[in-house]
Amino acid sequence: MDEIVGTAAKVAEEQFFNQHVVPLIAEKGAEGSEEAEVFGSGTLIRIGPKRLIVTAGHVISAMDRATRMGMLLGFPQERTGIRNNTSDIISLDGLLHGVLDEELDVGFFDLSDKVIEQIDERRFLDLNSISTRAPRVDDRYVVFGFPSQRGQYKAGILRYKKAFIHEDGPYAGPEPVLGVTAVKPIPELHIRVAWNGSEALEGISGASIWVRERAVGNFWDPSREFKIVAVETDTLTGHWIRGTQWRVVARAIVQQFPDLKEEFTRYLKS
Repeated sequence: MDEIVGTAAKVAEEQFFNQHVVPLIAEKGAEGSEEAEVFGSGTLIRIGPKRLIVTAGHVISAMDRATRMGMLLGFPQERTGIRNNTSDIISLDGLLHGVLDEELDVGFFDLSDKVIEQIDERRFLDLNSISTRAPRVDDRYVVFGFPSQRGQYKAGILRYKKAFIHEDGPYAGPEPVLGVTAVKPIPELHIRVAWNGSEALEGISGASIWVRERAVGNFWDPSREFKIVAVETDTLTGHWIRGTQWRVVARAIVQQFPDLKEEFTRYLKS
């Protein structure tokens, strides 16, 4: 019985992440091309009147270059689950904003009304799904995104064999020797999730890193149990998946949209 309940919970968790995290897709070649690739992941966030896709800064930079070819946004459909998935595609339109500082590497897409009206409002998370608390040594993190090599896009349909989902605690291993140009870990800015895998993870850049909170109440609900704590920016094979903490992301958003400061202040007070 416990095994059945555990399996059902895992499916519900994947469906929850799948509802709010999206693959970002760039067409190859001329506009209307039937070939494309996933070059990043993003999370749908609602802050006041703004509807944003929050992602990594280097993904925003790639999106900016992709405008000449056309940009598409995939929404995996829940009825097919994660495996053997297909997606509806929505053309992107809006304003790009990125912080390309290598240490921060955060960005967001300010969606136009034309795009917003095509998206179910329930897909957008609000600030109640964000946590800006300090990391803890006993935290359990989940990373969910869409690696490029797991997807195939053809004739306007994105098919996914399986999204990437990984759960582990903070990285606590020895500090590896990094190259001269590598970004050094900064505890005040970054969260590192332990990951000893070897899979190429191009495409999960910009995905959210979630923390599994100690849920309270009489019933289980993934929206109460999982809070976003960081935006994924890079990986180090066999060591970690790293992200920029959301309290830093929030400052970047407020710097770009000063009118949203009151929204963040109200949330933090509550």
